[in-house]
Amino acid sequence: MASWYGPGFEGRQTANGEIFDSSLLTAAHRSMRLPSRARVTRLDTGKSIIVRVNDRGPYIDGRLIDLSHAAAQALGFEHDGLAEVRVEGLGPADPEDREAPPVFFDPEIGPPGAHNPGNTQNLGDTLQPGSDEG
Repeated sequence: MASWYGPGFEGRQTANGEIFDSSLLTAAHRSMRLPSRARVTRLDTGKSIIVRVNDRGPYIDGRLIDLSHAAAQALGFEHDGLAEVRVEGLGPADPEDREAPPVFFDPEIGPPGAHNPGNTQNLGDTLQPGSDEG
């Protein structure tokens, strides 16, 4: 279960020292590495986004992740307040790049840059198999 937070936290320091901005795609999780990136998929609609995990929480039993207002809007549950989601850790986030870029994609195809034949249009010509880049 995901919830969202924002009112009362805007401009305050997150658990890893960043300043909370509810207009960015960020999240709070109890145990994921800070900062890290996570894919959050709403189970009833299949909508997915990638967020930057930079805070601790949620502190209410039964909730797995707290999302920023922008992330809740992107997943379409800002009015409901709660949504059933799947959360997948994507590894550490760049400590210098504090904004998780908005990434929307079809969960059956995967995120841009995923290593599957159906989703190579975003890779461009610079990252070919065997390339030293990436």
